[in-house]
Amino acid sequence: MFRARLAALCLVAIAVPGACLVPAPWQLTAAQAQAAASLLEQGRQAYADERFTEAIELLLHALNQGEQAEIYDYLGRAYYRLATYRLAIDAFSAAQRLYGESTPPMLLLSLAQAYTNAREHSLAQDTFNQVLNHPEADPDIRQQAETLLLQSLRDQSSAYQRAQTAFRAGRYDEARQAYEEVLQLIPDSPEIHFYLGISAYQALDFARARQALQRTIALAPDSDYAVSARQNLEVIERLEQNQPSRPFYGSLSLGTLADSNVNYGEVAANRFSSNQSESALQDLASTLNLNLNFSLNQITTLSYSYNLQRLYWGLNDNPERQLNSYDYNQQAHQVWMQHRIPLLDWLTLDLGTRSNMVVFAGEIFSLEAGLRPTLTFYQTPNMVTRAIFDLASERYAQLTERDNLNYSLGLDQFLYLWNSQTWLRFSYLFNHVLARDSLSSQLFEENGRFREIEYRYASSRSDNMLGIGFHFPVGPASLEIGSRFNFVLYNQPDVYRENRISINPLTGLPLPRQEISSNEVFREDTRLSFYILLEWQLAEHWRLLSRYNRSTNVSNISPDVIRTRTNRSYLKDELELSLRWEF
Repeated sequence: MFRARLAALCLVAIAVPGACLVPAPWQLTAAQAQAAASLLEQGRQAYADERFTEAIELLLHALNQGEQAEIYDYLGRAYYRLATYRLAIDAFSAAQRLYGESTPPMLLLSLAQAYTNAREHSLAQDTFNQVLNHPEADPDIRQQAETLLLQSLRDQSSAYQRAQTAFRAGRYDEARQAYEEVLQLIPDSPEIHFYLGISAYQALDFARARQALQRTIALAPDSDYAVSARQNLEVIERLEQNQPSRPFYGSLSLGTLADSNVNYGEVAANRFSSNQSESALQDLASTLNLNLNFSLNQITTLSYSYNLQRLYWGLNDNPERQLNSYDYNQQAHQVWMQHRIPLLDWLTLDLGTRSNMVVFAGEIFSLEAGLRPTLTFYQTPNMVTRAIFDLASERYAQLTERDNLNYSLGLDQFLYLWNSQTWLRFSYLFNHVLARDSLSSQLFEENGRFREIEYRYASSRSDNMLGIGFHFPVGPASLEIGSRFNFVLYNQPDVYRENRISINPLTGLPLPRQEISSNEVFREDTRLSFYILLEWQLAEHWRLLSRYNRSTNVSNISPDVIRTRTNRSYLKDELELSLRWEF
């Protein structure tokens, strides 16, 4: 075929007599071999100078002296640059025939490109795959071959185009299906395996994502695709730790809590007594937590939890106390709906809505409804950052002055040190509470005299929290130690005002109030907490959990300044041991 075209070109285009009579290499005389080498060198130079027509003429003259694979190679390149792709295919094919099994990968790449431009896509794809499987092809040539193969597939089939369009639009299920189709044509493409893995990850199909990303690394371990694949595999490993394998799952925990400071006060309606403050109480309590979850789909989970936070045993109860342990038995009900929405391969949105009910001493204490969107950024394999916003409203059954609207802005940064179980966490949280903070009053009668107490315990506040935590494995257990520092500034002053009210004996009407004492102080609290968390995997579904927490709070308000039942400054220790069953 090529010789026929070569003869026609000799007679018609450049009139080289006898161009169709090409001697075999072993038929060359020394003079012919020398002439062929000279003409080949001149043809190379003309090609390098982009004088392609002249290069073709010189190379055809060289072919008159005898066939050489290198002459056909350069002749094919010159034809290709002049867009005469059929002649380029003939020249490259002749060079491949002469090279045999030692055909250079660059020649195969040039032949495949010529097939592509001649719209012979099937031959082009076969040749591109020969380049990808060539043992001597370097990474750059493989990358070029893969890129051009994808272009050829795009021209031949709509599968690749559909996959890319769906991926860019965030339709990851559709993209995954289309990439699976493309893999039927190019099963050894690191790029297609990579994008298939990312699409499966975004669709929360972690098993398929892991398989495709591991294949990416195996095919091109030093490529950019492999680097990104390793990062995403780290992310998948962390996500799978919290990803259920069944649609319905949950846990039940039973435990015991030792509490060195039960903070009495501000719950009962009668807040004042001659005994201004009551000492802290050391007590034990039972705890119970039931957590139920149901995955509605791959994105949405509905959860319910019941938490018996404290059922005190009453070891230190005293009949002389106005409030005892029963008054502080606390339980909570929470309903939570969580939507996990992958936005990009490095960004996930978790959108949570919740409602809570807290019960004290068998009576409803407070109700809460909230919204919590969280953005999680997977910057590198060793760094994950969460940006948190929380908006909530709380309503109190008896203490209506505490009713509030509050919001929080937070940032958590996790630095993974050696593996997914060893990390440092740095946290910052700003919480702003906007409460009613209305003044309350009570009237007392003593020996025919009336005394009025006006008071306010402010709830509106701004809270800045800094935290650090370190988590690491210890044999079959994991341990986390950390500390938090809070600075709380209240936006309204605490008020305690005492007035005497006298009755006019003649008219029986009250006389103007006489102020006995008055204090107004803006409360400021500084709190330092230290905690230790231990989690031990006893069996497949059983875990032993231990928690110790020590909190020190220093406040500028004491019962001598604003009459309260407890001192706002305190030292509180809690130790909890519980057993959790996961199902």
